[in-house]
Amino acid sequence: MATITGRYGSGYRETLNGTASNDLINPMSGSDIVNGGGGIDTIQIAAARASFQVSISGSNATVVQIVSGASGGVSAGDTVSLNSVERVQFSNTKLALDVNGNAGAVAKILGAVFGASAVGNASYMGIGLGYLDGGMSVADLSKLALNAKLGANFTNAAEITLFYQNLVGMTPNQDDIAGWSARIQSGEFTQASFATMVEDLSFNTDNINLAGLAQTGIVYA
Repeated sequence: MATITGRYGSGYRETLNGTASNDLINPMSGSDIVNGGGGIDTIQIAAARASFQVSISGSNATVVQIVSGASGGVSAGDTVSLNSVERVQFSNTKLALDVNGNAGAVAKILGAVFGASAVGNASYMGIGLGYLDGGMSVADLSKLALNAKLGANFTNAAEITLFYQNLVGMTPNQDDIAGWSARIQSGEFTQASFATMVEDLSFNTDNINLAGLAQTGIVYA
């Protein structure tokens, strides 16, 4: 994943425009507007996350505002308005804003395969984002996660049981297992496409509070 570096603000109010590639932008001080453009774009702020209030509105626009302190080239009261910027790197943590994109896809995979609490595992999020940002498909990442959880060559029954347990907190009966297994065996689903279907169910998105994450972003490492 190629990244363009060295895009810095001047310390005054300004608009910074990214490119069609993956941009790393440091807005410095001043209240700025950053338009990321295409790719996976990141703003870099050399100050701690606790100094900022992050608000997300819609799929593309976010605002990062200092609420206390002044450090790392930014001053109290500075605001950075973001459009099509997917990530923020603070001095002590990273925040994925693209809950409608790769970050949301990783969260849904983690919730379905490893359980809702796994979404709060910053290392797991970072690993998943690395794969999707690097070009892996959601279906392939879902299969990779299932291999990690269940072992290679897992059975249809094991996959179905895992999803029932993580999404609705129960073990499926034999009729449920037989019914879904038949649909996989018939070619209606592959194990990977069955996983992606399950990941998008409201049982899963509600369990991981995807709507709430869309307002806060997701911490990753």
